[in-house]
Amino acid sequence: RGFNTSLNYFGHGNWMWTQAVWEGSYQNQTGIPSPGLTDLWDTDKPATDLNRTDFEEWIFRDRMKEIIEKHPDDEPLFLFYAPRIAHYPLQAPPEYQEEFMHIKEPHRRVYSAMVKVLDDQIKWLSNAFKEAGLWDDTLMVLSSDNGGFVGGVAECDEIEASWMPKVGNGTSCFNLESGANNYPLRGGKYSSFEGGIRVNAFLSGGYIPETVRGTQQENMVTISDWYATFCAL
Repeated sequence: RGFNTSLNYFGHGNWMWTQAVWEGSYQNQTGIPSPGLTDLWDTDKPATDLNRTDFEEWIFRDRMKEIIEKHPDDEPLFLFYAPRIAHYPLQAPPEYQEEFMHIKEPHRRVYSAMVKVLDDQIKWLSNAFKEAGLWDDTLMVLSSDNGGFVGGVAECDEIEASWMPKVGNGTSCFNLESGANNYPLRGGKYSSFEGGIRVNAFLSGGYIPETVRGTQQENMVTISDWYATFCAL
């Protein structure tokens, strides 16, 4: 509600290559579980023409590209991008995983690869706004929802990593949740320690006054505070 169009998932975690729902820990089984409900929706209908066609973040990128390129530069635009990175199950394109092969623990390796995917997505998105002539009037806000999970690790599948549309998509980790490091903060996801509730966030875009660019703000803010901010713009 409130959007002209949407391309979204409703669950808390999808398999990145099939958009099937991750149904929580799979009791330490080593084989990739069979896919269940597909959770990818295009505005008011299932995205049947898109699911299982590509890595999920690339599907989102293609839709954002279409929106930005078609948007009139004299009209306001609110674009909400909710990447599934770096939620479980952990999956990243093989070429990204290869950059982190020096990390032996598979959860840490795939998690790091996923964060690199997000870095590249934000870089691409910034450049897309600049190329469309929209950057000077843009306020970009990036914020995590919680700290990373730092519990124990379980099995990862280093053979298949996907049932469909093909195998060979690198390592996939899908039991328990792990891979993050919130140091020097204590704790992580599911805890009330700072490692669970104090998260990364930054602002960018030409809309930001030059006097505050490059500065660090120490005031306490919660993600819901942005709603009032956006409404006031």
